[in-house]
Amino acid sequence: MAYNTQQVWSPTVYGYALFNSTSKIDKTSISFSMWQTTLRITIVPAIENGADEAPKYDFKNSVSIFLTPIKAHLFADIIRGFMKDPDKYANHGIASPQAIISIDKPDTFGHPECGPVISIRKVNEEGTIELSYSYECNLENFTSIVGFNTKNPRDFEMDTDMFKYADLDCIITQLDEYYKAMTNAQAFAVMHNLYPWFDRIGTKIGVDVTGGQNRGRVSTGFFSNMGTGFNSTASPTVTPTVGSSAINSNLIADEKKYDASQLKSLIADD
Repeated sequence: MAYNTQQVWSPTVYGYALFNSTSKIDKTSISFSMWQTTLRITIVPAIENGADEAPKYDFKNSVSIFLTPIKAHLFADIIRGFMKDPDKYANHGIASPQAIISIDKPDTFGHPECGPVISIRKVNEEGTIELSYSYECNLENFTSIVGFNTKNPRDFEMDTDMFKYADLDCIITQLDEYYKAMTNAQAFAVMHNLYPWFDRIGTKIGVDVTGGQNRGRVSTGFFSNMGTGFNSTASPTVTPTVGSSAINSNLIADEKKYDASQLKSLIADD
């Protein structure tokens, strides 16, 4: 994880990275990172070096596209469609204001024997492609062992066809997990369950973690009392908002320092 040291706190969290320095189409890597509510997908060209040297990549000459959650979801659907019917979904993609990402058959690049190709193309306001790199998905990186003979360990077969879409599966997972994570549903569940403990600590050290909000609410809807016409007070519903809550502004801002044993005593029942 990297942090922006400017005034606005903005973490960059890195996801999958896939590499193909032996591609016949484009020797590159593709990587994913999440920054400021967008998913950045980057393709980096490999630097030509000696056969005995480890692959190196030219990160200063990379091309990227930034996708919103919904666009990440749509591109994942395109890849899923491509895996089922490559002819129908060949050269389908999603665009951002300055770039387009697409998936295509290797035939388009003159190498039908290769794997599916993900391309990112940076396009200027005149519609001219300024920079373009492609990532060829590995077809034979992963194998399943078939018919392993315990009496003769050298007697087995290797099947690469079973995992020929392993790279695409990784990319779909990255797209889907980002799309789901940005609902903040998990963050809400965590904060909802942690709030009572923050509240207990805050109460004992004199810090209001509710931010002055009302701890209860009156439920006046028809169905809240199954049509009896009586109002009721619901259980406390204050759940601090992640990023702007009183927990962040008050509790964390408290100058006092507490070690683990002191925190344990703060949340313990009186």
